[in-house]
Amino acid sequence: MLTKSPPQTQRRFSPGRTLWRSLNLLVAPDRLPLTIILLGVLFRVGQYLFNRSLWIDEASIALIIKERSFGQLFEPLNYNQAAPIGFLLLVKTATILFGYNELALRLTPLLCGVASLPLFYLVARRLVRPGAVPIALALFAVADSLIYYSSELKQYSGDATVAVLLYQATYLPLAKTNSFTFLKLLGTGAAGAILLWFSHPSIFILAGIGMVLFLKNALARNWRKVALLLIPGIFWLVSFAIFYVVSLQAATSNQGLLDFHEVFFMPMPPLTPANLTWLATNFFFIFQNPGSTGLAGLGALCFIIGGFAYYKKQTSNFWALVLPILFALAASGFHKYSFDGRLLLFLLPALYLLIGEGVAEVREVTRKVSPVIGLALVVLLLALPVASAFIGVGAPRTKEELRPVLAYYQANRQPDDLLYVYYGAGSAFQYYQDTLGLGQNCCIMGVGSRDDWSQYARDLDKLKGKSRVWVVLSHVVNNEETFFKYYLDQTGKELDALQTPGSMIYLYDLSGK
Repeated sequence: MLTKSPPQTQRRFSPGRTLWRSLNLLVAPDRLPLTIILLGVLFRVGQYLFNRSLWIDEASIALIIKERSFGQLFEPLNYNQAAPIGFLLLVKTATILFGYNELALRLTPLLCGVASLPLFYLVARRLVRPGAVPIALALFAVADSLIYYSSELKQYSGDATVAVLLYQATYLPLAKTNSFTFLKLLGTGAAGAILLWFSHPSIFILAGIGMVLFLKNALARNWRKVALLLIPGIFWLVSFAIFYVVSLQAATSNQGLLDFHEVFFMPMPPLTPANLTWLATNFFFIFQNPGSTGLAGLGALCFIIGGFAYYKKQTSNFWALVLPILFALAASGFHKYSFDGRLLLFLLPALYLLIGEGVAEVREVTRKVSPVIGLALVVLLLALPVASAFIGVGAPRTKEELRPVLAYYQANRQPDDLLYVYYGAGSAFQYYQDTLGLGQNCCIMGVGSRDDWSQYARDLDKLKGKSRVWVVLSHVVNNEETFFKYYLDQTGKELDALQTPGSMIYLYDLSGK
C-alpha cells in the first residue's frame, strides 16, 4: 500500500538570521583572535589610505630622506629630528621602490602596525592567561594611538612592533626553556643587537629582559646559565654602544629637543611631595595617551589589579613587563628620554597585557557572585576605544592639512600674487613646494618669533601696498592665528579664505585703497 510522505517544510531565507550566524562564527572563541586582528588591520589600512597631509615633523623626516644618501642617514639629523637609523633606511628603501610620495613614505609605519597585531597575539598567548588574551588583543587592535601612528612618518609605530619582537625573539626563547643551546643564545643575541637599531626605547626592553634573566638564574644559583647569558648580553651591549655613538649621542644632546621635552622629564628627586604629584599625574595619563583606554581611571585600575595578580603567579614575567617602564622613567629623570605620550608607544604591549590580566582576574573572582560584573567591566573598558576605531573608518584622523590649502592657492592665484608662509609651516611647505610644483622662489618665508609677536607685525608690514597677498598658516601655537588675523584685518581687506584642520590660507588686499 502506497502512503504519502508528509510534505516537507521549505525554510525561508532570513537575512537577519544569516547575519546573526555569521557574527556568531566571527566571535566564536577559536575565531575571535583572527577577527580582532583583521579589524585591527582594517583600521590601520583605512587610516593609511586616507593619505592625510604631512605635518611638520613628518615633512622634516621626508626632507631628510630626500636630501640624504643611505650613508648620510648614519649622520646626526637636521630639522630638529631624531629617528633610529634602521627606520630611516627602511623608509628610504620604500621611496626608491615606490616613489617619493606620502604613501611610500608612510609604508614602513603601516607595515609595522599591521605586523604587530599577529606578533602581539603570539606573545600574549605565551605570557598571560587565556582569558586575558582577547582583552589585551582587542585593546591593541583598536588603540587610537596605534592606529594613528601606523600612518605617521615617524618611528613610534615601529617602537611598539620592536617591543613585541623583543619579547618574542629574546625573552621567551630564554625564559621558557630549561636549557640554553649555543644556537639559541646566538640567535637571541643577534636579534636584540639588530632590533636596537630600529627603535630608540628598545634598550629599555632589553635592559629589563636582561636583568630579569640574570637575577632569576642568579637567585636560583644556576651560575652556568648566568655565565651563558653573557653571550647575548655582550651582543646587546656592543650594539648599543655603537648605536649610541653613531646616533643616540647627538639626539640626547640636541638642545632644541631637550627644551621642547622639558615638561616631559621626570623631576628629580622623584619622591618629594611635589614630584610625587608629577608621577601620579603621568601614571594615569599613560592610560589616556598613548593608552587610548577611553576611561583612563578604569584602565589604570585594571592595570593595578592585573599587576598584583600577575606578580603573584608570574613574578619573572611581571618584572620583564614592568622594568622597561621604570627604566624609561629613570632615563627621563636624567633628561635622556622624554616621558611623552607618542614616545611611550613601546610600553603599550606590556600595558595591555596587564590590563587584560586585571580584567580576567575580576571576571574570575566575581563569576560566582554575578557574571554581569565581569561583562560590564569589559564593555566599559572597550566601548569607547572600539567606537572611536569604527568612527575613524568613516572620519579618519587629521593633523595639519596643508596640501589642500596649497592646492587651493595653486588653483586660484594670479600672476602678480604674493605668497607669505608662516615659519611654522616651513618644513611641510618645503615638501609640498616641490610635489605641487609651486617653484623654488614662490613665497616669502615668515620670521620665527613666538616669544615676540611684534616681529610678526613688522614682517607683515613689509607686505603693505600689495593688492593680493596670500597668507598661509600651519602649525601655529598660542593663538598666533588670532593675532595674524586681527593684524591683517586692521591693515587690509580679506578677499578669500580657506580653513582645513590645522592649516589655513587667507587672501588679503593690503594696498590701502
